[in-house]
Amino acid sequence: MFEKLRARWLGNVPEPSVPSPAHATVLNYLWINKEPDKADFPQGVKCSVPFSALDKAYENAARYHDAKVNIWLDFDQLNESSFSWIKRHFAQRTPGNVRIRDLNTIEAYEAAKEFDDFDGRPIDARVDMARLMVLMKSMGESARGNRVIYSDFDVPDVGLNRPDLDDCMNNQGLVIGATLTTGQFMENGYLGFNATGENFARVEKLLGDTLVSLAETSDVDGFPTLRLHAEEWAREFGVDEAALTVKIQPVSGTPMEHDPQYDGINPP
Repeated sequence: MFEKLRARWLGNVPEPSVPSPAHATVLNYLWINKEPDKADFPQGVKCSVPFSALDKAYENAARYHDAKVNIWLDFDQLNESSFSWIKRHFAQRTPGNVRIRDLNTIEAYEAAKEFDDFDGRPIDARVDMARLMVLMKSMGESARGNRVIYSDFDVPDVGLNRPDLDDCMNNQGLVIGATLTTGQFMENGYLGFNATGENFARVEKLLGDTLVSLAETSDVDGFPTLRLHAEEWAREFGVDEAALTVKIQPVSGTPMEHDPQYDGINPP
């Protein structure tokens, strides 16, 4: 079953072939609700997607205005009120380089939802799988030479102009975020790679192997699986594992600021 699913996930990811300017970047964000919206919200509730999370993406989009920014939502989860307020907030706050996109247009995500256990998995497990699907989709859409990045909303500054990010991308082809603390503690809230011809197949293998492993388990936390495959990937391609990380994100589980009157019903 999972080999058929893998074929559907990987079979429609064409290798980038269109040249692009050096260091053009596609930055991706993702939000999945714990539960779908009910038809009507309680009085005073506007939207199930926290505006403060969207604001973080808009701030980084404005900071790096040359980047193309995608915010991926599961439109099937949203009721009319959420859609309306997301559009209104978007119109008021976003710079011109942001798109709100539907996860259900990603074949991998749509295929995963066909299996009964996907929607029943804890939200963290679903997000861990979906972020890899988003990267694969973005990789297939991106021009040759682009940098493709996924970031959690809680990364304050995605650092697109940082020299250490450039070094990691250029020398290793892959970057995995590390915590903004002492030591190099890998996280999976920030992932990026160069969509070059040689590196494309390597990254496709890493994302595909990790995604299939996650699908075959019921693990709540997908990071150990990603780390295991990243270590194997580094050994196979002779990449310096220690040089894959860039300190850029808070420790996992650090709560974002949340204002119930502003954010809706799901705290970030």
